[in-house]
Amino acid sequence: MMLETPDGGSVAANKWTRSTTLALAMEGCQTCAGGGLIRVREGADACPCVKRRICRAVVNRLLEIMEQQGGKASVRLDCSSGGTKVKHFSYGRPLEEFAADAFLIARRKLNPAEYNCFRWAMILGADWKVMAKRLHLDRGNYYHLYYKTEVKLGEAWATTMPYSVFPINEYFGNRKGDAEAAPTGN
Repeated sequence: MMLETPDGGSVAANKWTRSTTLALAMEGCQTCAGGGLIRVREGADACPCVKRRICRAVVNRLLEIMEQQGGKASVRLDCSSGGTKVKHFSYGRPLEEFAADAFLIARRKLNPAEYNCFRWAMILGADWKVMAKRLHLDRGNYYHLYYKTEVKLGEAWATTMPYSVFPINEYFGNRKGDAEAAPTGN
């Protein structure tokens, strides 16, 4: 089941299960006791430690892409068979598409202060002193903003439908929905 968001996107209604959160949960987390799930009124939700881990994984992949690319674009040729002997070729830039999707989701889900925290601190690696001064916050409030931003991004990147940015390997791999949606050719 999909739910419509106010900004026109959609999210999965019950994406969080024990199997999707257990490996991402912190072992010593006081909130979920390492299980990855917390009880909410609607059933179960992922613990903030899971959402922060998702955010960190996506940010690390973004940083790898930016370092790997070095200002150069990469093109990938994909071949899929659409039947007996018909093959379909398509060109794509998966690394650039991943980065664009991650940044667009962040822009859509975060308020200006959180987005600046994401860009400057997570992507550009700015020191907390610079960030706190720039955002007019003390150290404690800055870190509250930082962790809140990680939680919001982790949830947004994992639950945006139909193609979420996390899990990263599914984003770059073949999805069952892609094979079904591909034209079969005439």
